[in-house]
Parts: sequence; structure tokens; C-alpha cells
Amino acid sequence: MPGETATEATAEGARDDGWDPTPTQQWIEEVEAWQWIPEPSPLGGILGWYKTGTCPRCLHTITVRQESGVAGLSLTKARQRFARLAETERKPVNARCNCSGNHANRPSAWTTGCGQQGVIHFPSTGGEE
Repeated sequence: MPGETATEATAEGARDDGWDPTPTQQWIEEVEAWQWIPEPSPLGGILGWYKTGTCPRCLHTITVRQESGVAGLSLTKARQRFARLAETERKPVNARCNCSGNHANRPSAWTTGCGQQGVIHFPSTGGEE
């Protein structure tokens, strides 16, 4: 049918269902369940946290980052400072597929991703669930 894109398998097992920025609860829940990993600063301390996994929609590898606001602190001190923040001060993370795969109908303003996105939450323990 016009406007429909058939799913195409790629050599790495990923698929291309075309660009679709409509968030799905399943995508959000799967990405939110991935473990946060501290990202060390080259100058010492923590830049923030990230999580990497397989996009539940296109099956390409993606990375989601959370800036900590505690750069330069040791991991222990960063977690202590983060734990003191009220839950309402912790900003949700705008996660989106940022894979390098080619996806049909991706707008020219976007150079990565399949379009899938959603708001996920950062754990109250500052990176360890």
C-alpha cells in the first residue's frame, strides 16, 4: 500500500521499518530497564551516566546519556550528592534511538536513529538501581 514501508532485514540482524517518531510504551520500558553505567571524566570524577543496548524497534545499538551535574567529583561523592537531590529535581531523560543505521523516510534534519524516542527516568541512587 502507498506510504507503507516493508520491514527489511539487514546483515547484522537489524530491521528497517522506516522512520517513526511515535513513542511506544514497550520501547520506553525496555530502554528504561537497561543498567546505567558511570561515565568517567578524563580529568577525574564523573561526567554523567549512560546506558547502551539494542533499540527494541530497529535492533541497532544505541546509547542514552544522562548528564550528572557533578563533573569532577569522585563516583562516591557524585552518588552522595545526587542522592540528596529531591526526586522532583531529577530531570527525566529524553531518550531516542541514535543508531547509525539507514532508515527510510528519516527527515534530513536527523542524521541518526529510527525515530523511536521517549522519556525515561534516572534512578534515585544516582546510577545504580
